[in-house]
Amino acid sequence: MGRSHLVLAGAAYAALYLRPLDTPFGTLAAPVLDGFTTDPRFAVITSLAIAAACGLAPDIDKRGSWASRSLGLPTRWLSWGIEHSFGHRGGFHSLLGLIAAYLLGNLLGGLLGVTGLGALIGFGWGVHLFTDAWTKHGIPLFWPLHVGRVRLPPWMTTGTTLEAVMLVVTLGALAAYAVGPMVAASRF
Repeated sequence: MGRSHLVLAGAAYAALYLRPLDTPFGTLAAPVLDGFTTDPRFAVITSLAIAAACGLAPDIDKRGSWASRSLGLPTRWLSWGIEHSFGHRGGFHSLLGLIAAYLLGNLLGGLLGVTGLGALIGFGWGVHLFTDAWTKHGIPLFWPLHVGRVRLPPWMTTGTTLEAVMLVVTLGALAAYAVGPMVAASRF
């Protein structure tokens, strides 16, 4: 499901960037990396790439995953150690893992002199968790407090036709969300 995670995290980022979501608590907009360029378009493109890539990151707990192969031998060893210590879809697939990724991203961003890195990592990580919750296996969202797994419909198995259908339907829904109001406004 690596391709699906990458594409969905990127598409979700693009949709939220094009059309921020109004909530009762304020507007939720796509985070943008700041402090490394004066070109706003380059900042958005870089932010989209980071968010999409971080849609793969929680699978560092699975040998052979895209995240495991991303930086060669160091990430392969790291992945092997994590999988043997915590298992696949353990703590890295929980809210605690998401919060830790966000905090580490902010720390790294501070060291690099940029802002927004934690939010971008958290965004991609969160999309990954949401899409893994669609599977029959689900995710231990509240680990370590509760090891029960959260499963959302359609309860699919990765690598099946249903996964491909969900990918297409979700991409269509994200596109409709992002550009639908613009298309409707141009008709009148």
